[in-house]
Amino acid sequence: MVVMGGEMDAVLGHVRAGPGVAVVPRMVATRSGRGLRVTPLARPGLHRTIALAHRSDVAPPRAARELQRMLLER
Repeated sequence: MVVMGGEMDAVLGHVRAGPGVAVVPRMVATRSGRGLRVTPLARPGLHRTIALAHRSDVAPPRAARELQRMLLER
């Protein structure tokens, strides 16, 4: 059986009530309390995929091109 939910306390309640697992944000897992074992799935840290957007009908100004170059170097 698969249960999906946005209310994290309810999700963890389902795990406590039966032989199930839940994938939850680390912040939720660390405050899960007793009775649950937490296994991290990724190293701690913030990760975000970003994009640079600009109008397609206008060439980006020099400053925007320089910002793009700097971002792509990382």
